[in-house]
Order: sequence, then structure tokens, then C-alpha cells
Amino acid sequence: MILILFFLTSYLVIGQLKYKTITLDLKNATNSIASYSTSPFNIFSESQMMSHFLETQELEITQLSKELLELNNHISTIKETSLQAFFINFLKEFSWFTNFNAKYLYKIESSIQKRAPIKGNEILFISNSFSLYKRYTLLNQSIQNLLIKTNKNKLSSIMLESQLSQLQNFYLNYSNSIKIQRIRRILNEKNNSFNIKKNDLKKMVRKQLKRKNFKAIKQQINKIIIHTKFSHSDTLFKELSSKSYRNSFIKKDNKKFRKLFMKDKFHNTGRTFTYFLSRLMGNFIGLFKYRNGYLFKNDSIYNELFERLKPLDIIAEKTSFLLTDKLITGHFGHVAIYLGTKKQLEDSYLWNHPVIVPFQKQIQEGFCIIETNRRGTHLKKLKQFLNVDEVAILRITNFDQLPTNFKLTFLNNLLGQLGKKYDFNFDTETNDKLICSELLYDVFGAIHWPYMYSFNRFIVTPDNLLSLALYKNSPISLQYYISSNKKNIDNKNLFDLAKNLGYTQKNNGFIFINPKCEKDRFKYKEPCTKPNKILEYSKF
Repeated sequence: MILILFFLTSYLVIGQLKYKTITLDLKNATNSIASYSTSPFNIFSESQMMSHFLETQELEITQLSKELLELNNHISTIKETSLQAFFINFLKEFSWFTNFNAKYLYKIESSIQKRAPIKGNEILFISNSFSLYKRYTLLNQSIQNLLIKTNKNKLSSIMLESQLSQLQNFYLNYSNSIKIQRIRRILNEKNNSFNIKKNDLKKMVRKQLKRKNFKAIKQQINKIIIHTKFSHSDTLFKELSSKSYRNSFIKKDNKKFRKLFMKDKFHNTGRTFTYFLSRLMGNFIGLFKYRNGYLFKNDSIYNELFERLKPLDIIAEKTSFLLTDKLITGHFGHVAIYLGTKKQLEDSYLWNHPVIVPFQKQIQEGFCIIETNRRGTHLKKLKQFLNVDEVAILRITNFDQLPTNFKLTFLNNLLGQLGKKYDFNFDTETNDKLICSELLYDVFGAIHWPYMYSFNRFIVTPDNLLSLALYKNSPISLQYYISSNKKNIDNKNLFDLAKNLGYTQKNNGFIFINPKCEKDRFKYKEPCTKPNKILEYSKF
């Protein structure tokens, strides 16, 4: 009886997802387009700029930490002018970070208001910048600790400015983002890649807005007899100096944010339940396999693929012999990314880069593919991966012409995902767990991939990813596609791919076939009343 209920639940959950995919994919097919120019260079340029900024800030924080340590080591002979100069430099860097961070968070918030998904590079930016923000606040706290040790009254104004700027920068950076659940969830997730622990955002809010911090700043205000104009904190200065904690907007915000986190707690409880149920079903269904793939141990195909594959190619596969493949929405069941061989990485001047060095031994042993499956995100050999019936290779358009620093950003994103667990909630907008298609979503994050919205979350399936190759001016292109059965191995083309994904050719382009429309046309002998637009990758 329990087994029957288990299979019935599996059928209902996965079956509903499959049905919603068909209907919702049509709704979003022509809306899933990029807000950038269609040139891959322009698409990835903003992503590269964001990465460069974050790397620069990380180096700046490291340098400031070294300078502060040096000041601390000479605390007995420290000069007021030296400490003042250091603090001014720190405020300048923190302000620069805040301006950039607030700008891009606002941009992400604006796209959310349009019901657009958060793109992969934006998800990474949210976590990476929050990690840097935490380091800035720790550095600011270290400055305050040093000021306490010096015990010089003339530096009390710096102490106050330090306290006020920390609170002010919290408001500038994250007060709006906390109000948006989708960003708040990403910020509050555990992310080992950026040394973020679960509920770090929640703890930060409590620390910044609690009564104890309010009183500490107010005590410092009372020490200042004549108030000089502070560079960033006039509004906060007036609020703290003229009002009690009970009547301040700080307490009101604290109460409001706590309610939001409590709401998330109930939401996460439900997600945890569905996660474990889905994991139980997925692991059980994954046990059923009735044969090997038709391309398994085929040396000629193996050698041909090795000749064709280039670093950071996208590989898609279909495994008709697995029960999980029958239940996954769409034609293709899995995607991965080809990392490359030693020679290929050497030819691309990437082999000795620090991001590759830790994995050189594994790459030399033949581990050249990175995938995410029920065992998590890991390296795999091509021969192991080829236990399939169909395989397709896709590539970033004009990839060879992209600058090396772009490719290094992709590699850094890719290798940073290793070790992450499988996301049985199938939610694209997460950091701590992945599904196979989300691996691509994050690595090539600047691309606006086709998606669907189901079960109150954004989902990207392998078919969604591959369908982008059908768009005019697409940033990816089909390089190779073969399908096999017991007798033959057939070479396929873009038109075969379109047919398998549920699209048809029209006027030198492709449109999505609306199953309901086709059914009504056959039943009532009438043409479809809502013709689909030709897919085109362009601006909104």
C-alpha cells in the first residue's frame, strides 16, 4: 500500500510539472530574450565588468587589512594623522563599493518587478558582493577596536563616523533588497564558494538594527560637543541624536525585517519537506535502468567527439533507457560542460592559470567533463558520460574570438560549482544547490536563457537551454548532433533538433508548436487563433 502511494505521489508531482512545462513554455517562449546586444562580446562584457570590480574590491580589502594590522602592531607610537588618513581611505573604498553594489542591486530589483528571472551572473554577483560587504563591515569593526585601544579623545569623531557609516552603508546596500523575497532568500542561503553561512543576512540585520547598537552610537554622539558635518551620515545622526530607540525608524525597520525572516522560515519549512520528498523519489526512480546506451563504448564516436569538442562546450544527452528520462520534461534529460584536455587548455593559454592548477592531475587522468546529477557537481570522464542514446554539442557563438579574460571568468564560475549538492527543489534562483541545467545557467550567466515558471519558482530545463540555438541571432549554436538505435547511428541537424524540442520551421525561423492549439485545429477544423512569433534573440 505504501509503495502504491509512493508511486502515485511521484506521478502526480512529476506529471504536474511535465504538464505545466508544456503550457508555460509556450507563454514564455518569445519573452525569454536578452536585454543586451546580440553580440556574445557585448552580452558577456557587463558580466566581465562586474567580475573585475569584485576582484578589485577583494584586493583592496586585503590591502586595507594589511595596513590596519601594521597600525595595530605599532599602536603605542601610532600617530593621529596616520589613523585619520587610513580611515579616510577606507571610507572612500567602502563608498565606492556601495555605489556600485547598490546600482546593480537596483537593476536586479527592477527586473524582478517585471517578473523576469534573476540571471546566473546576477545570482553570483549578489552572493559575491554580500561576501565582500561582510568583509568591509568586519574591517570597520576592527577600526573601531583599534580606536578603543588608542584611547585618544581627538579620535572620538572618527569612532562616531565609523559607527554611523556602517549603519548608513547597511541601509544603502541592503534595506531594499531585504524587502524582496527572491533576493533575500539568495542572501540568506549558505554558500561555501563565498564563505557565506546560512542566515548570515538575518544575523547582520539583527546586529545593525538592535537596541544595543543604537545606544552605543548615541553614547558616542553625546561625547561630541560640537558636531561637524559627516560625509555620509547626517540623516542618521539627526535620527539617533533626537529620538529614542522606541520612536526611531530603526526599530520599525527591525520589526518589519524580523517579520519577513519569520515568513521565510515558514516558507523554507515547506521547501525542505518537498526537497526530501523529491530526493527520495528521485533517488528511488534513478535505480531503474534496463540497458546501456547505444553509444556506450563506441570508440569511433568517442574519438569523433574528442576531435570536435572544445573547452567550455555544452553537451546534451538523452538516455531513453532510464526511468528518470521518461519522467523529465522534454526530449533531452541532461546537460554538462566540457572542461577540456591538457593540450586544449595549453593551446588556449589556460592550463597554468591558478583556477586550473588544482585540477591538473584529474584532467590529465581523463576527467574532462563537469556535470551535476543526483550525486552532486563533479568531474567525469567522457567515456563514462557517453552511456547515452543521443548527444548534442553546442558552443558559444564566435567563442574563439572572445577575450581570454572572458573565458577565465567562465572557468572560474564553472570550477567554483564543484562539490555543490543536487537541487531536488529544481529552483534556478538558488546558490547552495544545483540541477544540471542550472550549472550552465550560472556559468554562462549573462545569457538570458529561455525558462518556465512552475510551482512558484523559475525553472530552466535542458530543452529550454537547447531551444536557444533556434533563436535568430542566438549567442549559442549547434555544432554536432547524433542519435542512435540498435542498428544505426544517424547524424542530425538543427531542424531535427527543433522537431525533437517541439518547434517547427516557419519563414526561415522557428516557432513553438502549441499543443492545445494543434488539438483544437484538428478537432474543430479551424486555424490557430493565436499564431506564435518567430523566435528572435534581441532586446525587450
